This record gives sequence, structure tokens and C-alpha cells, in this order.
Amino acid sequence: MPSDPFIDNVPQTTQQITFYRYTRALSQPDTNAVLLQAANPVIAQLSTTGNEHIMAQQLNAESMHVLLTLRPGAEMTRTMWGATLKGITNFMHFFECVGFQFMVHEFGFWGPVGGGSLIFVPV
Repeated sequence: MPSDPFIDNVPQTTQQITFYRYTRALSQPDTNAVLLQAANPVIAQLSTTGNEHIMAQQLNAESMHVLLTLRPGAEMTRTMWGATLKGITNFMHFFECVGFQFMVHEFGFWGPVGGGSLIFVPV
């Protein structure tokens, strides 16, 4: 497990994600399903309407016992959210599949452009 907090540069982007407040282990299949569920709308919307800002106050993706929540800031775009999903996937690949909170920073912006959590949800 990395240090808490852990700041990671998302490869091939201008984004950093701070991961912190780690919780319990999560099911890898459920976590993969949540990440895929969160990525599908980003891909579809980028191909139809482009890289617009995310207007929702909160986005959720859920699968069985795992919930991914994003609270985008006013500056967050769909491309930034896609990079965030890439960063979360990398974190899970190199470390453990655990719950956590995260804060998204983008080069050129003052302060975070979004944040959220990946958590266990009992049925």
C-alpha cells in the first residue's frame, strides 16, 4: 500500500491525483465493472458532443458492492474525467484494490478540478 496521501501523475496527461483515506479491500471484478460503467458515457459523449465541461454536481457508478462517486468542479471536462479513470485504474494495477477518496489536480488550474471516492457498499 502506498503512503497516505499518495500523489500520482497520470501517464501521458497533465493530471495528478491525490489518493487518501484508504479503506477496506474491494472486489476486483466489481471495481472493474464500475470503472467500465463510468468510462462508457465519457467515450460516447466525447465522440458525439466533444470535450465539454461536466455539468452534473455528482456522477455515480455502482456495481454490487462498489460505488464510484465523482464531484466535478466547474472546470472539469470529459477528457479530465477520462484521465481520472485512467489514473484510478493505474492505482489499482500497481497497488491494491481498496477503497479510497481522491482529489484531481490539472496543470494550469489553481486548486482541484474535482474529487470523489471509491468505496465498499453493503447490500
